[in-house]
Amino acid sequence: MKRSYQSNYKGIMMIRFLLTLWLSKLIAFLMRLVGKRASYLPGSIAIKLTPDFLAGFSKPSEIIAVTGTNGKTTITNLLGDFFQKQGQDYFSNSYGSNTVEGIASTFINHSNLLGKTRVDRAVFEVDERSALKIFKHVHPDWMIVTNLFRDSYPRNAYPDFIFNILEEATPDTTHLILNSDDLISCFLKENSPNPKTFFSMNHLDDEVYKESRVVDLSNCPRCDHPLEPVFKRYNHIGRYRCGNCGYENIPGQIILTQALEESLIIDLEGRKFEVSAISDNPVDRYNVLAAVSLLYRMGYSPETIASGFEGLRVVKSRFYSLDFQGYKLYGIMAKSMNPIASSRTFEFVAGLEGNIALVFANPTVLLGYRNSEQMAWLYDLDFEYLKGDNIKQFILCGKRFKDYEVCMRMRGIDTQRIYAVGDFDNVVEAVDLDLVDTIVILNDTDTIEESVKIRNQILDKIKEGSHEN
Repeated sequence: MKRSYQSNYKGIMMIRFLLTLWLSKLIAFLMRLVGKRASYLPGSIAIKLTPDFLAGFSKPSEIIAVTGTNGKTTITNLLGDFFQKQGQDYFSNSYGSNTVEGIASTFINHSNLLGKTRVDRAVFEVDERSALKIFKHVHPDWMIVTNLFRDSYPRNAYPDFIFNILEEATPDTTHLILNSDDLISCFLKENSPNPKTFFSMNHLDDEVYKESRVVDLSNCPRCDHPLEPVFKRYNHIGRYRCGNCGYENIPGQIILTQALEESLIIDLEGRKFEVSAISDNPVDRYNVLAAVSLLYRMGYSPETIASGFEGLRVVKSRFYSLDFQGYKLYGIMAKSMNPIASSRTFEFVAGLEGNIALVFANPTVLLGYRNSEQMAWLYDLDFEYLKGDNIKQFILCGKRFKDYEVCMRMRGIDTQRIYAVGDFDNVVEAVDLDLVDTIVILNDTDTIEESVKIRNQILDKIKEGSHEN
């Protein structure tokens, strides 16, 4: 009788799953007809109708997850580009949401009418907070954890909170690729049987540490004694030892040993090889190192990895640079509500040459029903990095531009260099082409369209100026 009941229940749940799948596929089809990507809403509706919706799909034979505070999107794109260059099929949520709704939408878009996926490999960018819901039904074979920092105040303000979510959510069978320079995330699943690979970056010749306002870990994770830095890269990332109990970072197995102008030298357990760099930003060096570590553990040869990374770059919504009629333009991702990511961008900008106009086109614009955002994160930003004399203009726009201005004034930024213009359309008029030769536009994930418009307006202004001369 019990077996019959269970059989009937499974049959009912399968019918429920299929009806939900067909409805969500119809919604996705209609959305694409009107030019939408259908990367969130179909999955959101499906999970509301069937909470265990993800359980109904047949899963690919190999699932790769990428999570952590910073670097998820870049690594997911690097892996996808690599597999594509190898001619290997995969599907991914690289164009969609990294929450459970986005993962569900990805399965909807890459399965047949019975919920069977069409290819045998998936690469998922996974929001840390969503890991419990996602990994309940989608068990990754491999998982890269980039790092864990203080993040968005409303969701991820405390690294320990996020660590505990990942600790609980991650299956014991998942092979973890961990950053041994991060004394928070490297302890993930420490007492579990998970296979683990640790990557690390040596102290490089071009690195100069700058003090940061945010350090999420300063005491020994074993005895709580203050740690002694061997070297600090940024925030709490680096190599440390404890003078009290002798604890040191876990040794890296795959180590970035040298950064050349266009490439990186990586030691693969005693075998050195050279791979193309995607930028000279330390965060992107870690991104390449993490991706290489995974691919090497998956069985790809150093030669295959090196050839697969040739010509790869950060997606243009996150970084681009161009030269135009004597001016240099940069577009750089600086996530709002993420003090670590934005401060890393500030440090990069501080190292640029030329006379700079820095456009803050990254205040959130898609505020929905809230029409406001928690702005305390601004006061964790390292505005001190931007006090160099070569930054001639700080151009502030977006809904919360006045909050930026107040914070910058409190940090001692020269008020004569602050141009609080408000509307995005007023930025181009504020840029003084006689004063600067380098324009840096900071964008958030939801201000890409606005930042591209600003860039094009500035290019038009440069053209007009050359015609007048």
